[in-house]
Amino acid sequence: MKNAMKTLVASLAAVSAIGLFAAPASARVLDDTQATGPQAASSALAVPSCVKAQPYWVEGPFEGVGIVNHCSYWVSVYAIWDWGPDSVCLDIAPGNGTSHESFGSFNRLESC
Repeated sequence: MKNAMKTLVASLAAVSAIGLFAAPASARVLDDTQATGPQAASSALAVPSCVKAQPYWVEGPFEGVGIVNHCSYWVSVYAIWDWGPDSVCLDIAPGNGTSHESFGSFNRLESC
């Protein structure tokens, strides 16, 4: 039994050494300093100051947010909520607006 275990360990070490268990070249290794998803806190996710958000109460625990794009270009934003699901990526044309409703409390906008 000891010899079989040694053989198994040696075989796995050899396979690992030749790269059969290696991650694909396209794989990215993330550490806890790299954030992902809409909740990622980064200056890259800052929304331009020409985009305005106005929260409003809907009913019960539900709230909404009106988002207006005063920029001269298209913007894409997420509505981020505390205690509720965030929005999908919302594309807003120049001079237009949209809204998103969720339960919880509106927190902020982030670029997507």
